[in-house]
Amino acid sequence: MPPTIATYEQVAQTAEALRAEGLVPTIRAVRERVGGSPNTIHRHLALWKEKQSAPSASEETALPAGLLRELRQCLANAAQQVRDQESAAKQDREREIRDLAEALESAEARFREREDALQTLTDEKALLQGRLLEKEAEIARLRQEMEQERQAREKAREEAAEMKGRLSVYLETAPSKENARTALPKGEARITKPRPRKKGGNNGKTD
Repeated sequence: MPPTIATYEQVAQTAEALRAEGLVPTIRAVRERVGGSPNTIHRHLALWKEKQSAPSASEETALPAGLLRELRQCLANAAQQVRDQESAAKQDREREIRDLAEALESAEARFREREDALQTLTDEKALLQGRLLEKEAEIARLRQEMEQERQAREKAREEAAEMKGRLSVYLETAPSKENARTALPKGEARITKPRPRKKGGNNGKTD
């Protein structure tokens, strides 16, 4: 859709209507009613003001000089008022731009702070994850050592039980002390104490 182009007639009619309503025909006021480019409206409005401030020759001859001076002064005052309003509006826009720039800078600073905080949290998370992995590895190692120790104790108990069983069997099957004396290997001489001689009636014989 092509942009609206304000004509001089539209700007002049709108300016006349605003002045009739007791309002100052500024660029913004005219643009709000007819639209168009501010530069175009400014050019048409300046031409309209120039025509308003330049009375015809018949009017100059018909009006008294004092009245003409007063009229010109009023027009000059009105033009100055318009310039003052435009300057004030420009200052307001510049102030708004500065405020927006400061707000944007503040928002960017807060964003950088939050970004730094997020990076710090990310680093801390990575550090904690590393520590967690180390702890998990240590727990796994301790569990393995405990399992090995349990297996060693179980093996020791089994060996002790086996030795106990062997000892019991040995004690049950081992010969007594008396039998151990007589149960000598074949061919091995017995070592015995000499029997005492009997006194009398044995005719010097021994058993």
